[in-house]
Amino acid sequence: MHTFTLDKPDNLIDWWQESEAKFAERRVFGTKNKSGVYEWVTYREVGARIHNLRAGLAQLDIN
Repeated sequence: MHTFTLDKPDNLIDWWQESEAKFAERRVFGTKNKSGVYEWVTYREVGARIHNLRAGLAQLDIN
């Protein structure tokens, strides 16, 4: 197994935002439905979900 480290970005939020900006329309996660067909979401769609989750946590005053 190979390991490596990145100098920048040095946190998950920055890493995701850079990836989302660079690969917005690229598929990132897929799940197989009951018919055996994969359903994919893009970086942009996941980014929107992350944004909504962060906003909800902020409304609950959870940092």
